[in-house]
Amino acid sequence: MLLHARFILDNLESGPVRGNHYVSNLAGLYLCGLGLTEFREAPRWREFAGEKLFSEMQRQVTGDGLHYEASLSYHAFVTEMFLFPALMESEKGGSFCRPYLEILEKMIEAVAILIRPDGTLPQVGDNDDGRFLMFSQYYRARRDWRPLLALGAYLFRRPQWLALAGDAWVEGAWVLGEPFLRWRDSLRTLAAFPGFRCHAFPQGGIYQLGVGNIQMVVDAGCVGQRNNGSHAHNDTLAFDLYAFGREVLPDRGTGAYAPDLSLRNRFRSTRSHNALQVDGEEINPFPDEPFRLIPADSPRVQRWRSGERYVYLRAEHVGYRRLPASVLHGRSILMDRLKGTFLIEDRLEGKGRHRFLASFHLAPGWSIVPGEHGWTARSQEGDLILNLRWRHRPAGSRMQVEDDLHSPSYGVTQNARTLRFEWESEVPCRLRYELTLLERK
Repeated sequence: MLLHARFILDNLESGPVRGNHYVSNLAGLYLCGLGLTEFREAPRWREFAGEKLFSEMQRQVTGDGLHYEASLSYHAFVTEMFLFPALMESEKGGSFCRPYLEILEKMIEAVAILIRPDGTLPQVGDNDDGRFLMFSQYYRARRDWRPLLALGAYLFRRPQWLALAGDAWVEGAWVLGEPFLRWRDSLRTLAAFPGFRCHAFPQGGIYQLGVGNIQMVVDAGCVGQRNNGSHAHNDTLAFDLYAFGREVLPDRGTGAYAPDLSLRNRFRSTRSHNALQVDGEEINPFPDEPFRLIPADSPRVQRWRSGERYVYLRAEHVGYRRLPASVLHGRSILMDRLKGTFLIEDRLEGKGRHRFLASFHLAPGWSIVPGEHGWTARSQEGDLILNLRWRHRPAGSRMQVEDDLHSPSYGVTQNARTLRFEWESEVPCRLRYELTLLERK
């Protein structure tokens, strides 16, 4: 451990574009300094790493609590890195400064808002299944972030987070032992999953439209990491739909990073998201490297309104303005929280004639039947139905169902179906449709 700590200090990943790697260096070094007190270097490790952790937190976390690498999986991953030093310091009788803890609490709260009953988060941006430390139930899916909520619940005394953690509360027992168990036993009966709610992270660019068992998450943010885009995808204005305990129209995931650049680009492409593509171009161009996007989209949210019954999001991006005949893409989503329906409209403005492609990615196991007025999809079990009905369909448009790949976890792919909706026309033009979910009990 001594040699390992020295190696970290001598090989910090602190280049001009810093991210989760550097935070993990600092978190590991801090824990070495906290635990290896018999070595005279330990206080210096702890002091240096603690100062730099706070500095990086201020640099890498947006004002609304999301990590700046434009990935929800990496957000939770980095939250673990910031959490463990604070948690272990607290158990030693010390404490990080109040601003550090306030930002950390925001980061965990973001996970609590976006997490699903099975512990997963929408796969916005990259997901490599990375975890900082896992002490219990190592068989859990790597995308299950409930252990993080259990530990955060104890540090900040937030029983509602412990309720969301469900049976993952045992992580607290393994990491913290008897103090955690005494605190848990002191609580009254914990409430069940409260249902999804509407929430905006305007600086992080994530918008959740939700009610009960229905969740739609929209990415209206930039490529992140100060325009480097190392873990971002071309998912600007794309949505991810989850309902009644299962994925419905998900992000296609990540696949893998290094072995095949073409596969890497396939999963982060515009076509692999519930997004709209113009003339076969990417929203943000790909360079010849796996961890960067050339920023072109500059998304802007024009309106966000969340009421008791209706929720409305309207946003646009300029990623296709660079085309010889430029196009501006705007998308608006109106959710009726009483009915659980979504009315979605894509607006294309600019000049010239263009080819447009709207993609709808179904979760593995779902079947789909196109029709004259839209299409109907059914879950593998047959107990959940998604209907899409066109409200305004461009002339000459056509639909096609394709076999596709879905990546539920890093390095894993599954077969799935994707519906492609294509048309060619002059701009301005628009596409409008309504999504309705039906659960058969």
